[in-house]
Amino acid sequence: MDVVSYLRTNILAYWWQLLLFIVSANLCGIIPSFFSNTSPSGWYGGLRKPGFTPPNGAFLPVWTFLYCSMGLAAFLVWRDGGGFTGKAGLSLRIYILSLIFNATWTPVFFNGQSPEGGLVVMVMLISSVIAYSSLYWKFNRLSSVLQIPYLVWLSIATALNASIYGMNPTVGVSYTT
Repeated sequence: MDVVSYLRTNILAYWWQLLLFIVSANLCGIIPSFFSNTSPSGWYGGLRKPGFTPPNGAFLPVWTFLYCSMGLAAFLVWRDGGGFTGKAGLSLRIYILSLIFNATWTPVFFNGQSPEGGLVVMVMLISSVIAYSSLYWKFNRLSSVLQIPYLVWLSIATALNASIYGMNPTVGVSYTT
């Protein structure tokens, strides 16, 4: 089967479902940012950060690529694993849980001004991504491989979050008298 035939029968026949998976993944990143002050001149800008902090301009393109990859991977597992009610149902439910953790991190870290809380959410997020990525393997190996850049980025984000927590020990701490 040539590439065009493969795309026509395996991807383009499901174009609207693919689009739904990609858009929904991206919305999990976009919606929380509308309600959070992620501005470099805000609270985050005043924090001490490690030298490996990515430039602010890197976050949007990296996250867009990652959300699109996540959506594509989930679509492939949905298609090849019988959907949410088929054999892939558990992996897809864990994927949705990971999207909830992902969407939760921004308001916890930025709105709650809590690097500690962000770190807790990040551990739950990474655990869920590892779980669903492992389950994806039996339905569509490409889907598991597509999670590698996401896990690398989450590892960097976790190290950054932990470093910010360690370098700013009084952030998020309220003292009562």
